Amino acid sequence: MKYVLIALGVVLFFMVEYRIELKRKEKRQREKNRNLWGRLSEKRYTKDQLQMIASYHQGQASGFSIDDITWNDLSMDEVFMSLNTTYSSVGEEYLYHTLRTPVFSVEELEKRSTLADVFEGNQKAREDVAFYLSCMGKNYRIPFTEYITRLMELNVGNSVLHLILLMLLVVSAILTIAKPDYGMPMLIIILLVNIASYYKEKGRVEPFFICIQRIAQLSDSAEKIAALRVPQMEDMTGELLTVTKQIKRDLRGAGMIQTGGSMGGSLIDVILDYLRMITHIDLIAFNHIFRSLKLREKEIFHLIDLVGRLELALVTASLREALPVWCRPDLSGIKPKLDAENLYHPLICDAIPNSINTEHHVLLTGSNASGKSTFLKSVAINAILAQTLYMTAASRYRSAWFKVYSSMALSDNLFEGESYFIVEIKSLKRIIDNVSASDYPVLCFVDEVLRGTNTVERIAASAQILKSFEGKSALCFAATHDIELTTLLASYYDNYHFTEEVCENDISFPYLLKKGPATSRNAIKLLSVMGYEGNLTQKAEETAKRFLESGKWSL
Repeated sequence: MKYVLIALGVVLFFMVEYRIELKRKEKRQREKNRNLWGRLSEKRYTKDQLQMIASYHQGQASGFSIDDITWNDLSMDEVFMSLNTTYSSVGEEYLYHTLRTPVFSVEELEKRSTLADVFEGNQKAREDVAFYLSCMGKNYRIPFTEYITRLMELNVGNSVLHLILLMLLVVSAILTIAKPDYGMPMLIIILLVNIASYYKEKGRVEPFFICIQRIAQLSDSAEKIAALRVPQMEDMTGELLTVTKQIKRDLRGAGMIQTGGSMGGSLIDVILDYLRMITHIDLIAFNHIFRSLKLREKEIFHLIDLVGRLELALVTASLREALPVWCRPDLSGIKPKLDAENLYHPLICDAIPNSINTEHHVLLTGSNASGKSTFLKSVAINAILAQTLYMTAASRYRSAWFKVYSSMALSDNLFEGESYFIVEIKSLKRIIDNVSASDYPVLCFVDEVLRGTNTVERIAASAQILKSFEGKSALCFAATHDIELTTLLASYYDNYHFTEEVCENDISFPYLLKKGPATSRNAIKLLSVMGYEGNLTQKAEETAKRFLESGKWSL
């Protein structure tokens, strides 16, 4: 009896210690989550990590999505990383997919926005949901959905041998207590056999243990979130509860499944590791769970979608807090139009806002670094945010439903032996083709049309390409240094410009959008500001003046 009491005392001690450690972890995680709220993320990812995160989108994408050229032109990887205040792998994969897949339904966008409203106004619900989501954690070895795919492809295992070895272990343990002389040798032999056979079988199936763990973490987090019973989330929590009940029945015993060793963990983890080794309880649990989950693939992906929506709402609510000004967009109709007041780039600190209200194409002129490209990106990114997160970095935003395309930050394709010009005309051609084929108007952005060819052909071809959007279901924003285009396209494009202010030894940029074409010629003055000798810049001014007067170049 004495030894039984000692054993019970030891077990009780470890149980209490385990609960205390869990509370400590929860406190640390909640504090970490609280510190992330209302801020843009500073975490950055490698190219391989981004490709892994993108895999969910690649598997789910259907219909219109932001293509690779537009995504890269707008530096949307950077936008994604800055917005990515998600708490789990499911969340960041879902956020990436959402940003690449604008929707054309007010009903869908309002559902997303309403859920974000809940988290914006209810701190307790927000922090509780964030904590349970963060319990799932993030993993950059394999995309979350690939775990499920791999698991479904595995052949069903058999637990008969493991059950026999477990039974022999129990018998030998009892015999050791009753008759130590016979039982102890038998127990040692069984332990050795169990350990040897355990590592042999575990080596085959352990790569799939984490698949079960990920699904279990997903369903556990979803079940706890559903149990919060937040009044404004009744539809969401009800659906979560229904789906998790179906999956949880098939996950009994998942807590015994552990990948790798626990020597670096707590004492209780080490003890559980040895327990699995001698009893095969994790292998038995794995085989049982696996056979059941093979029938639950549809429910698991449904649960991923529900949890992804929660993460998306948290990101949206946090972004609202992070931005100095934001608004819900007013999206309607298919007549190309855009009315934005105090619009700015959401990632630029202290960005200068600009306003524009147009139903016509827009041609931007101005010197380098004056703000043309940033303005184009600001409009494009906000158009995407409007149809994904249902919010924009502006004080007012009204527009038609748009499909967004761009041709801006291109480069030579060395692997396919294509020059910059070839890459550029292919990029522009895809926009023209999509304008003709699209069921929604196209909002397109072109920076420095045909910069890869000579001046005469560039101006002639650029004018015709930009003119081709006239009368089509499109709204084009184009930036150019070719001032000739402002006259050639005056009947088709509204002219706007950015300018700079050059002082005697300095230059500044107000980044304010102004109506009309650029009239100043400050590029040569900039040479002087940057330290070029006066004789060179003076002669450059004289050369430019002669050309403007005669239409001919001469040095």
